[in-house]
Amino acid sequence: MDTCSLSAQLDPSSAPRGATARLQVRVSDANHVQAVRVSIVGYGLEESLTREDDIWTLQTMVPYEAGPGEYLLEIYAVDTEGQRCGSMNERFTVTG
Repeated sequence: MDTCSLSAQLDPSSAPRGATARLQVRVSDANHVQAVRVSIVGYGLEESLTREDDIWTLQTMVPYEAGPGEYLLEIYAVDTEGQRCGSMNERFTVTG
């Protein structure tokens, strides 16, 4: 399969612990994508997004255990053969 491209919207891009954040991802060639996931680089945490039509969404609470600072999020799509077909990075800041 050819690679796919991703575009993401993170709202908000910074928030305090306990706040809710929402990630929405659009993927080109969405018919060949079976999953979209996000991981926090360096922390071993990974979540799957839920598909709503052609948009994958994750709404989550900023953990109370998260220290203030900037975190790198790796967002990637998995094709119907189980292979990564596209990825991108976003940054999220925990404000305190």
